[in-house]
Amino acid sequence: MHFNKISALLLTLATSVAGQFREGFVQTDGTNFVVDGCKRYFSGSNTYYLMVSSHERVDLALEAYARHNLNVVRAWAFCDECEDATRLVDFSGPEVKLNSLNMEKVDYYLAAAAQRNIRVVLTLTNNWTDYGGMDVWVKKFGGKYVKLNKA
Repeated sequence: MHFNKISALLLTLATSVAGQFREGFVQTDGTNFVVDGCKRYFSGSNTYYLMVSSHERVDLALEAYARHNLNVVRAWAFCDECEDATRLVDFSGPEVKLNSLNMEKVDYYLAAAAQRNIRVVLTLTNNWTDYGGMDVWVKKFGGKYVKLNKA
């Protein structure tokens, strides 16, 4: 039931935005990245810790990125089975709920990145069981997670 609601919401969002030009959003044109019609190049970093860091640590990290001319960061916006203090989504009840206190941390690093002209790619889950990962979502919605063998 929850899966159907989420699927319907995502489909609605996808169809309402499809084909629309969004000012300031990165798009592709062939093999190039384009922002507002202009070809752009990006350099960046991957970080998991912004979502669990103090404001001071977030600011220090983003200042370091800006100092080194990094203009994009792939930041995690999940911790599916972490301690309550860092969990962004609560799977304990019958419905999946956002932890609003921890989502404020995500809001903070998005705003702090914007102040430094750093774009953010939010990662909403992954496939590492250390942080919960996709299997938590699959199990929550009644599926069976299949762990792939390493190549």
